[in-house]
Amino acid sequence: MNINYKSDFKVTVTPTVGGTPVDITGHDFRLVFTTTGGSRRFTASQKDGVCENCYIEGTAIVVTLDNHCLPTGQLWVSVYDYAPDVTYPDGNELTVTPQQLDVTLVRGAGDGSAVDAQVSVDIGEAVSAAREAADAAGASADIARAAQVAAEAAAERAEQVDGYTKAEADTLLALKADKTELNEVEDALHDAILDVSGRVDNKADKPLTVNITSEEVEGETVYHADKTTAEIHAAVLAGRNVVAHNDNYEFMLDAAESGMAIFSLSYSNGVQQIVIDDGIVALNVTSFANDDEFSAAKRNITDLQDNKADKVPVLDVSGTTVTQALQPNKFYRFGSVDALTLTLATAPSGTLAIYACSFTAASDSTTLTLPATVTGEAPTIAAGHRYELNIMDNVLLYTENGND
Repeated sequence: MNINYKSDFKVTVTPTVGGTPVDITGHDFRLVFTTTGGSRRFTASQKDGVCENCYIEGTAIVVTLDNHCLPTGQLWVSVYDYAPDVTYPDGNELTVTPQQLDVTLVRGAGDGSAVDAQVSVDIGEAVSAAREAADAAGASADIARAAQVAAEAAAERAEQVDGYTKAEADTLLALKADKTELNEVEDALHDAILDVSGRVDNKADKPLTVNITSEEVEGETVYHADKTTAEIHAAVLAGRNVVAHNDNYEFMLDAAESGMAIFSLSYSNGVQQIVIDDGIVALNVTSFANDDEFSAAKRNITDLQDNKADKVPVLDVSGTTVTQALQPNKFYRFGSVDALTLTLATAPSGTLAIYACSFTAASDSTTLTLPATVTGEAPTIAAGHRYELNIMDNVLLYTENGND
């Protein structure tokens, strides 16, 4: 009979002696099922009148092999009969009878709906042999039988390790050793992959990408970078290309220091710059009237790269009525204004912050509004005059140029 090895099925075991059924259900017994395809076991038993994985029908024992997990191969059953006998120290006389069943567990389809196997196990063969040996020796058959069974049980126990035969135990130990070795190989492979991944991420020919994002804060657009200037500077020193991305454009790096990085995007009528300073991004757009001015601007960018340590970002801001938060250590260049309101962004701790800008008064009534914390004499506004402001430690200094 073929049964798919994943299927549940039943086996009815009828113990016999000389072909005659005998009742062993009045005491403890154990049925152990194995296959020739592996060392897994499925056990059915009765202990102190409680059945596990089986039930009794007359003198027959019906075993329900449910979720048995047995591998493919010929099915075997070993019947362990624990007959009460006070002459043994444990109070039981154990008889073990293994028998091959006419059942094969296969990977393919089984034999239709056949899911119940019948088997008779003659547990009396060993007993009969013991009795004959005892009669020939002129000894008590019961004593000889006891000696025979005891010897077989002792041999069977000697060949077991934690309930497994010695061969099965050796196989399991070998598998455990193989698994331990495999785990060590997997750990080493995992470490190697992490090491290679880390080196690939920092290869000199792999660009460092800086992502630029924006958010609205108190009515103003504030930009952020996901890389610090220190990371950008380290990438430059390692010989890696560095590019910046926003939603629409890719900017190429012009200059980088440990505290500042300047990117530019050149197009037909202008240059857009991104200045990154400790994660804060300033955007500057410069438009040109002709190709000569555009070429000159490109030359200025080259000069900036060559002399980056001496440069301060210049940000051009348009409009006649302007409210602007000044970032530290950047120069804001305003045009002709009617009203200019300035606030000061917080500077990174431990840095010297200088807030600088210039503007031209459109008329005598042009207004300049500074934070209340700023001290120092404010300029007297005159039409057409250009003013350059510098604020350090909340103290205002300014210069004034009259009409040309």
